[in-house]
Amino acid sequence: TVDPAWPAPGAKLRYHVGAGPLRFSDVTEVIEVQPPRRVLLHARMRPFGITEIELLLTPQADGTQLVMREEPASGLVRATHTRLTDAVLARRNVAALERLRRIVETRG
Repeated sequence: TVDPAWPAPGAKLRYHVGAGPLRFSDVTEVIEVQPPRRVLLHARMRPFGITEIELLLTPQADGTQLVMREEPASGLVRATHTRLTDAVLARRNVAALERLRRIVETRG
């Protein structure tokens, strides 16, 4: 679920990750907004820690370019951060951005 105040600072996105006994409920919170160019999020990944996600938006002639940067901020996700985990996150983020692109273009 998405807080009605999204993307205001403090607004939260609640979701579930995984399946069966490995299903976790978590939250991503808006930490900072610099309209219309930047949104900073903290994504909790219980029990593994927090990841900081920065969304950078740049107007383009045919829409908006969105760049997503993600860095482990605390806990196990930070302690085990490697090039391999970066590669896994990059693949996941490409898929997430593609889903977002489809949603935005459908609402267009």
